[in-house]
Amino acid sequence: MITVNLALPKKGMQIAPKSLQWEDFANSHKTDIFVFDTWRDEIPEDLSSLDYGDLDPAQQISLDCFYVPSLLAGSDYSGGSVTVANKKYFLEIYGDHNEKENGVWEVFGGHGTYAIAIRLRALTDEMIDEFNALDDYPCFNDEIVSEVEMEAENEAWDSWAKHDFRRELAKQFPQREDEIYDFSDEQLFEIFHNAMERTNTYWENETGNSAYVDFDRILKGISEQNLTERN
Repeated sequence: MITVNLALPKKGMQIAPKSLQWEDFANSHKTDIFVFDTWRDEIPEDLSSLDYGDLDPAQQISLDCFYVPSLLAGSDYSGGSVTVANKKYFLEIYGDHNEKENGVWEVFGGHGTYAIAIRLRALTDEMIDEFNALDDYPCFNDEIVSEVEMEAENEAWDSWAKHDFRRELAKQFPQREDEIYDFSDEQLFEIFHNAMERTNTYWENETGNSAYVDFDRILKGISEQNLTERN
């Protein structure tokens, strides 16, 4: 069992709620509890955000440790729409606490790493209830997950999908290549969207909160006549 050290808070620091079951919480979430450890002459209170590389798993738990919930963390290669949405929800609901003086830091690292670090002494009973609920269902708010996924789909369309779709469409109908490259983005998206509906194709949200769609399946649902159809 992990050791729980209920050290007295430092002068000026918030005292944790007395109702909180610290030992139960620490043991059930011990893989998400960290200490700040850096070779630099810094303390967290000097920083507006924390570097993920400066957080190490805690061997002993005190109220100065950090809770870094894994379901609010990710990177370009981990996490996804749920973790992004959970982080967004937490910051929206607990925005008053989103200051280092109140024991909450955003965490950043290489390869797009993101997280939230909360001093154990800064956790409120309300926060604890919400985090415990994630043990039964992994997201705070389904509506925010849908918003995050739509944002990822729109970003994917703007950054690469519309260019790739235009190219593949021109390959499928080489006799209409010049016309296809003259389509406005709005015309191209209409063809794309209509073909998605005809083929029952949907965006897929992948690790890192990136979005993917099956062009091959969509293109099979497009005839030459569809190129001139408009809603």
